[in-house]
Amino acid sequence: MVTIASASSLDRDPRTAVRDCLSQLEAGAAPDPGHDPDKATDPDPDLVMIQVNAALDVDIIRECLRDRYPSAALHGATSCQGTMTDKRLCSAPDAGMAIWTFHDGEGDTGTGLRDYNGDPGEAAAQAILDAMASVDRFGEIPQLVWVSAAPGDEEAIIAGIQSVVGRGVPIVGGSVADNTVSGGWQVFDRDSTTAAGLVVSAWFSP
Repeated sequence: MVTIASASSLDRDPRTAVRDCLSQLEAGAAPDPGHDPDKATDPDPDLVMIQVNAALDVDIIRECLRDRYPSAALHGATSCQGTMTDKRLCSAPDAGMAIWTFHDGEGDTGTGLRDYNGDPGEAAAQAILDAMASVDRFGEIPQLVWVSAAPGDEEAIIAGIQSVVGRGVPIVGGSVADNTVSGGWQVFDRDSTTAAGLVVSAWFSP
């Protein structure tokens, strides 16, 4: 069974913004009055995607979410003045973040991050290999690839991913941003943050 949920916050403090989002997610997962207490509640997500105003400290956000979801993959990216969810536009000059969670009881979702190191195409190829290996799906073909990347090398990044998974796998996502288009963008996963690289997620689902 696939479970997804989203939450957002306009708080300017990154820790408070994360707490706001987690409270919304937990409230949404609360059992209804007819819930059978002997049945398990929704499990923690396989993947947590984060879109955040570049004015917020992404390392604090990453650490808070890693503490809350110790087994989930994290896929994070900065944006220009906020983000949009299924519920609202969450935007302000120096605030705005959203979280989207995904759980698939029959599949896997892996994430990989790489710095460009002068070769965005090779970085993209290695990132998707990392994502596949992180869920023991090395050598298999994912159903979908999501990419968030520092701008300027989009064609090379797509070519790098396709060199691993072929041309038949949908690649979605886009370039990250900041509020002044001045190079203050960042991407991150569970373990690291970079301003000159990309993070990719690979979906394996029946």
